[in-house]
Formats: sequence, structure tokens, C-alpha cells
Amino acid sequence: IASLRAQDLISEIRTRDLRFNEEETATFLEQALGAPVDTSSAAALVEKTEGWVTALHLTTLSMRHRGVIDPVSHMPQADTQYVREYLFTEVLSGLPTEISRCLLGAAILDCFCAPLCEAVCLPGTDPPGWQPDGWAFVAWLKNENIFIVPLDAENRWFRFHHLFKQLLLSQLRRHFSNEDIKALHAKASAWFAENDMIEKALDHAIEGENSDEALQLVTQHGFELMNDQKWPLLQKWIEMLPSETIDQNPELLVLDSWLQVIHSRYPELISHLKQAERLLSSRMMEDFVKGHLEALLSFRYYQSNEAERAIDCARRAYRTLPRDHRWARAFTTMIQAAAHQMNGDHAAALALVKEAMRHPDMNHGASQIFSQANSCFIFWVEADLRSMMQTAAHALKTAEAIPTNRGKVQGHYFLGIAHYHRNSLQSAEEHLLEVIRSPKSQPAMTFAHGAFALALTYQARHQMDDANRVANSVVAYALEIRHPAMLEASRAFQVELALRQGLFAQAIPWAKKFVSLPFEPMRWFYVPHLTLAKVLLAQNPNRSRKRAADLLQELYDFVIATHNTRFLIDILVLQALCHHLQKDKSAATAALTGAFELAEPNGFIRVFVDQGPQMADLLERMPPGNVAVDYIEAIKGALEEDTQRILTDAPEPVDPSAQHNIFQPLLEPLTVRELEILDMLAQRLRNKEIADQLNISTETVKKHLGNIYGKLGTHKRLDAVEKALALGILSRR
Repeated sequence: IASLRAQDLISEIRTRDLRFNEEETATFLEQALGAPVDTSSAAALVEKTEGWVTALHLTTLSMRHRGVIDPVSHMPQADTQYVREYLFTEVLSGLPTEISRCLLGAAILDCFCAPLCEAVCLPGTDPPGWQPDGWAFVAWLKNENIFIVPLDAENRWFRFHHLFKQLLLSQLRRHFSNEDIKALHAKASAWFAENDMIEKALDHAIEGENSDEALQLVTQHGFELMNDQKWPLLQKWIEMLPSETIDQNPELLVLDSWLQVIHSRYPELISHLKQAERLLSSRMMEDFVKGHLEALLSFRYYQSNEAERAIDCARRAYRTLPRDHRWARAFTTMIQAAAHQMNGDHAAALALVKEAMRHPDMNHGASQIFSQANSCFIFWVEADLRSMMQTAAHALKTAEAIPTNRGKVQGHYFLGIAHYHRNSLQSAEEHLLEVIRSPKSQPAMTFAHGAFALALTYQARHQMDDANRVANSVVAYALEIRHPAMLEASRAFQVELALRQGLFAQAIPWAKKFVSLPFEPMRWFYVPHLTLAKVLLAQNPNRSRKRAADLLQELYDFVIATHNTRFLIDILVLQALCHHLQKDKSAATAALTGAFELAEPNGFIRVFVDQGPQMADLLERMPPGNVAVDYIEAIKGALEEDTQRILTDAPEPVDPSAQHNIFQPLLEPLTVRELEILDMLAQRLRNKEIADQLNISTETVKKHLGNIYGKLGTHKRLDAVEKALALGILSRR
């Protein structure tokens, strides 16, 4: 046969050719049952029977005898009665006892090979008459065609047909004790562990109720997963263990604590650290565990803005952590660098970053990419977009040779937000789409803030439907994974987006409920407190502008104390707008000039352009000579491009010069036509009278009124007029 096959002189019909597909299954069922069958029912049976026509035939017989003609509702019985009786009578009952015992032993395996079969055998008092070796057993299965499915091209790994495996398992449970079955799982776990198939070893340890073995596997190999940044797999392993086991085991507590850091679940991290302190006081701990706890504490102190304590803990951790715990050492170095930056010691921070990139322990694998990508956080807080982009691009290039999704995602994230701020919107979209492609394979907050940046990229292009879709996806994901911090940030971002779309009324309820917790290090793309300041600036000046000014001053003091140049730019811009609303020209000019001086070296554009016509008005009032002319012209050009996009999508022509000349203290200014209608409201004209004067329909008037109410945050005509008068948009006659 081999010779004929080589000469292409043989036609081979194999199992895959004999299987029924969904279309054939549907046709067969309709003929057998005399009733139409939908595609979902056919697909369900194909999955259950793997296209085995005998099983399909026996299932339809069972349906007819039971009077149930619905394959989906019948699925729980599809592997019982007729099919099981057939398999037992035609296959299992005729086998030699020794072979049956081997089959039952292999029933616990989702997949098997010859050496594994040889390692897993049933215990018993009666010695078998014939006990084949693993290769002979697998060869016998293949020769007898005993419902096995090859899993690789080399024919080394196999599995049983689902229905046949279920029969074997039922016979195993019927004829052997729980202790015997646990012993089988123990042997399978040991074999998989010896062959570095740890996840399968863990599966069998759990299935065999061997918690000690499961615990040992996770603690022994969990730190290797950390080095390779395989966080989803580590989380899966830990979730397989009882929660009380985690609370009482220092190594597991450390591993789970790192997961809380990665996914920004800070309350859970604090709870774990408190439990670790209790364990530390009650028992001896290995030095490497203490090193990890010091590293985790350094991160906690950094989150609490306690830079000196973070540095001290990070130094102790680095001295104690084993050299082969590369990821933890790299993380500790980055926290120490970030804490130095928070202290204003930029030279020390950059020296640590360079040292981490050169260190031989960090100069390979996922740890190298981690060091490169996460040093971008340092450059981000420094507002050094150029260095951030260079480092992120290098991390992406390095990641091409190493199969780690984390490094790629981080690289795309930093390149995406840099391109956004430099107004390279097409490049920003390309990188940020890579960030949101697979939420569950990366840290939660990287996904969230990458999505926020992508939404603002769409908003800048006036693709509001796309912007809202992306923003809503973050809310949905936060609800799915039950992440309160992400949910809070995503709700705030929805308000930010609503403000930019002129839907001011949606912002008021959120602002009233917003709880301003102590500030944390501002190291991500988006900060909800800035949205609150914008909402306050857009409200009634007598009640809200002072609150906005106070909040901005608190934020200013915080970023100055923590040496955060990146968000100092945003705060100065908003302070300039606030001073402008308060008619304090010199203070507005000073704040805006300070923002320009920090932003110009690295080409920040969007931080100014995103303020809309208000920024255009401020730029017109800026005295000449304070900032580079080319930079100001670039910002003005971007503002004009944004205005042109809005005009292109507007339902009617709008005079751009009118929008720039009439200053409106709204995040989404009223159009010229809306200003005309607002003036007529002040004259107490009815909708019909307004329509007649403007030569438009009353329906169009109603549409404009809805836009006016939304932008002003009101619901009635008189309220809109009063709000416009209070804001200075209308003048009293």
C-alpha cells in the first residue's frame, strides 16, 4: 500500500471522508424524522456525534421511540440508551479483559500517546494475563479501529471519539472505586509533569483531588509564567485552586498579588498584602517570598504617592529577588525609576531605565520587551513623546522575534497615544486597533486606555458613531470582568466624549455623583478629574467656575509635587480657559504660555485642538513673540482642519469665522443658525414664527431647539434663554 500510495495509484477513504457534515446531517434527520430540522439542531448533533452516522441513526431511533423530535432538547440523551447499548454490545463487551482494563485506564485522558498509556494502568489484585506495552496498545487500537482520532501528522497523539469516551468513563466509575480513579489521575499528573506539560498535569491533579500536588505545580512553575508574561494562563491555574488554599500559602498569595497589579485591582492587592503580613508574623517565609512582598509593597507605596518608601522597598526587593525571577526584578527596577521621577530626580530615573535595558538578566526574552515597553511610562510622564516613540518602536521590533503578546500590545499602545497627541490620526488608529483587538490577553487598563485613545481619534475625525461604539465596549468589558476601577473610568470617559459631542446635559448627573478620591499617579492616557473640571467650567459661572478653579489648582499642586509634566500641560490649558472665562487676560496668557513651553519640544497638538473654538479664540488673543510662530501655526492649522470636518458633516452651512469670533463658554459651541434661533427665543417668538422668518420648516426648528437645549444643559425655552444670558452668549436688551 505504501508503494501504491507513493505512485498515486490508490484511493483512500478515511474516517474524515465518512463523517456527515452539517448539511448531510440535516438531510439525514429530515428523512429519518419526517420533519424539517434547523441548522442549529444539525450543528449540535454533528458536534456531539462527530458525524458518526451510526450514532445519528440510533439517536433518531431513540427520538422516534420517545416521541421527541427536537435534536437540541434530546441532546442530553444522545449518548445514552441506544448509542451506549450499541457501543457496549458491538465494541466493549467482545474485548479481552486485559484490553478492556487498559481502555478504561485511558478513559481519564483527553489525549494520549504510547508512553502515557504505558504509565497509566489500572490497579488490581489479579495480575492480567496480558499487559501490552504502550506502543503495542496504541497499535492494537489503530488496527482494530477502536474509535480513536489522530491529533497530529506523526500519529503519536490520539483521543477517543466523544461518545466512546463517555461509555468508557461510565464503565470506569461503575467497576472501580474513587480511590482507584484518583490513583490513575495521580499517575497521569506525574507523567505530564515529567514531560513539562504542566497544565495537563495540573488538570489531573485537580481531577484526582490531589490538592498538594496541584499547589506544588502552580508554585513551582508560576514564576516561570511570570517571566514569560503569560498572565491569562497563570490566572487560569490559580482559579483552579480553592480560594482558602491561596489565602494560606505565601507563594500563591504572591502570584495572585502580581495578577492584581497587572489588572489594576488595587483593593484586592491591598487585601492580599495584609494577609501576607499576617502569614509573615506567624510562620517562617523563604527569602524569595519576602523579596516579592517588598516589590509589591514598593508598588503600593508608589500608588499612594509615597516615593521614598517605594524606593526603599524596591531596593530591598531587588537585593532579595532571585536572579531567575527576571520579570519581578524588571518590574521592581521600573517602580524604583518611577518613584525617582515622582521625586523629581529625573537623572536617577533615566539611569535606572538604561541600566535595566543593558542588564544581562533583562537582555533576553519577555523581560527585555517588558523593560523596553514599560520604560515608556517614564517618558510619558516626562511628556517626552520622541523618546517614548523610539523606545516603543524598538520594543515592537524586539517582540517580532519573541512570541509575547504583552510586549507588542504595550508598544502599540504607546505609539498610538503619541501619534494621537501629535495629530497623526491615521497612524494612531492603526496602532490603537492592535491594542483593543484582544482584551483578555492583556492588562485590563492597557485595553481600556488604548480604547479611550482610539475613541478620541475617531472623535477628532468626527466619526462619532465609531467613537461611541469603542467607548461603550470598555463599559461592557468592565461589567463583564467585574472591574470597578475600569467601570468608573469608562463611565467618566463616556461623559468626556459626550462633552466633545455637545451633549452637555448628559454630563450633569455624572458630575453630581463623581467622588473625588485621593489623586493617584497619573500614568495612563486619560484622567477623569480633568473631565470633571471641564463640566464645571461649562456650567453656570456663579456656582461652578470657582469649583473648577479650585479643582484645577489642586490638580496643579499635585502634578507639580509629583513632577508629572505630561498632565501639567493639560491642567495649564484648562486653567488658561478658566482665567479666560473670568476675564483675567494676563493669567490666561501666562498659563497658556506655560503649556506651550512644555508641549512645543515634543509636538503636542491635540491637547490644544481638543478644546475647540475656545482655544481658537485664546490663540487670537495671545500676544506675539511668546511662543514659536511655527508651532502656533501648526495648532491653528489643526483647529481649522477639525472645524472643516465638522462643517462637512453639518446639516447646513455654518460660517467658521463667526464661530471663532463669538466666544461661547461651551465645550460644543452653538452654530450661527442656533444663535439666530436662540435670539428669537429671547424675543418670545413661537416655532411657527421662527420658521417663517428663517424660511425653514417647524420640524427643523424643533431639531435646532433640541441641539440648543443639549448644548446648554436645559430642557425649556425660557431656561435656555436665561442660561445663555448668564453665560454671556446673549446680551440683555
